[in-house]
Amino acid sequence: MPTITLTLVDQFGDPIAFYPSEDLLLVTSGGSFIACANGTAANLSTDINGVTTWANPLLAGGNSPGETVTVAVAGLTLNQAGLDIIFNSADITGDLSSNVADLTLFSIDYNTVYNYRSDFVRDGAVNVADLTQFARGYGSSCP
Repeated sequence: MPTITLTLVDQFGDPIAFYPSEDLLLVTSGGSFIACANGTAANLSTDINGVTTWANPLLAGGNSPGETVTVAVAGLTLNQAGLDIIFNSADITGDLSSNVADLTLFSIDYNTVYNYRSDFVRDGAVNVADLTQFARGYGSSCP
């Protein structure tokens, strides 16, 4: 699992210690990455050096073969270069619940031409390995 590390500093370059994790969110450039409430928050508040990370799985739905992710601090996006991510989930529709609508889309992708949204193991094919991963997430919704 990849880790994103952030060092939060003020306008003078001094670290901002103990900034609350719930106010440090990942946001995307596109609309197909739909986050649960606080589903993209940093794992911990910043430490004494202003450092925090995102290492746990994000709680989000939808899919993206490549969107730019940036950090938002208290709702304001940082002035930084974004990170390109690829993302997909059993919540193919992005309604924050994996249900029959998602199963329908997965079934279409499984039986027709390749579609990234259902390639959960990222091997360039929608097959039994993807079905296993889809089944693991089926029925889940935002906490």
